[in-house]
Amino acid sequence: MAKARKQESGTTIIIVLVFFILSTLGLATSTYMGFSKHKELEDAVKKAESEKKDVENRKRFYAFGATILYKYMANKDLPIDENDKMDAVVDRGRLENGEGDWTKNSRRDEFLGALKEIESIKATDGTGAPIELFKEGSVIKDSLKKVADQTDVMKKKFENELVTQKTKFDADIKSAKDQAKVDKDAMDQKLTLAEAAVKKVQKDYADFRANVEKKQKDGDAAMLALGNATKAEVEKLRVESEARAAAEIKGEIDRLRDATTKLRQENEGLRNAQTAITIEKASPYRVVRIDRDPRQIYINMGTNVDVRPGDLFFIFANLENGQPEKTPKAKVVVLRVLDKSLSLAEVSEIKDAGGNPIRENDHVDNALWSPNMRKALANRKHIALRGRMPLRDPNVDNTIELVKRLEDMGVIVDAYIDFNDKENPLKINTSGEGISEKTFLLIEGDDPFKAAAKPEDNAYKAMRKVDDAARDFNVRRMSLAGFLQSVGWDK
Repeated sequence: MAKARKQESGTTIIIVLVFFILSTLGLATSTYMGFSKHKELEDAVKKAESEKKDVENRKRFYAFGATILYKYMANKDLPIDENDKMDAVVDRGRLENGEGDWTKNSRRDEFLGALKEIESIKATDGTGAPIELFKEGSVIKDSLKKVADQTDVMKKKFENELVTQKTKFDADIKSAKDQAKVDKDAMDQKLTLAEAAVKKVQKDYADFRANVEKKQKDGDAAMLALGNATKAEVEKLRVESEARAAAEIKGEIDRLRDATTKLRQENEGLRNAQTAITIEKASPYRVVRIDRDPRQIYINMGTNVDVRPGDLFFIFANLENGQPEKTPKAKVVVLRVLDKSLSLAEVSEIKDAGGNPIRENDHVDNALWSPNMRKALANRKHIALRGRMPLRDPNVDNTIELVKRLEDMGVIVDAYIDFNDKENPLKINTSGEGISEKTFLLIEGDDPFKAAAKPEDNAYKAMRKVDDAARDFNVRRMSLAGFLQSVGWDK
């Protein structure tokens, strides 16, 4: 009988141990999942708060824009809700200095530039429209001049439309805020449920812990061994979970890095295209006649613009809308200047003489040439260079060669970086002025410090100075490849 009792006791201990193992594993798994869900909900709440703050900042930015533009146009405050009004004078300074989260808008620099153009205009023609906007060559067309001459009725109509747009904007903002509140309330409800679930898990764990402690009194040695096995299993689960989380995070980081690289490339392409539009706008010079020898043409440029033999120009096809084609079809060199508005030029290079020959009325242009640039330095184009300038081999810097080619064209190079000069790499033009409001374009080459910046390096400091000066004077920027393509240069 004693032997039978001993066997029964051993069987009971085994059953208890099996139950404890299964309970421990189940609790560990449910506890981990509960805390994981809680963390996920907390992150969702933080994201909703961040989006709400972003909406508020954009609202303040647009309210400031509406307030100050209306102030400039109507010389009075915008009739909007009191809570949405902004102090135009004070907030104009905050926008300039980047004070406050609402000034960190992606359109800040563009909007600030537009404000400065408006503020730079001093005189008007009596209708409230700046007379500088209606001079020959202005980007403002006659249609806008007619708008400026409209009656006070049209002005009030525009003001009413502006108020309507502001009202719609306020409604959109309110809708966004209401939706954000709904989302936050939903997140709060989920968080409450999650907290309740966590408390239940904690209670179950406490009950289980008490049960384990009770069982431990009946077999300390066996429970110690079981505890070690359980710890090992939980540790294994933790390591596996952390490994999965790390892999997911790495995958997300790689995806974001690829997306950022793609956006950077698209942004550079867009910036090059925008700058190219600026420097490639149609010139007034055309092909007026083709000689019997098609290798010689006549152009409407002469002594009136101080064109000289040897000057190089590019020929662009004339499109149906009167604008030049984006890429040149040929290069020509001036042979003789015949009178004040006529010169004979020779075709030095043509891409497709049979399929796309030079025709009368084709555009003649060179973005680096300007009328009478040899007679006065003030007429010359100003350009600055930033970074290394590899023209052929990406591992060879050709900055000095590019500077000489530009100067041979009559261009003034305001600043460039000589990476071979370790003591004083920043070079500026002979006037000592460097980058200024005269600087027409900043050509951006390779940045050797992008991977690993060295603040103590003089060349790195020179790069920063060029960057800061270009930003101070709002100089247009273009990549080296985009510039070479725009002016028709081959490397």
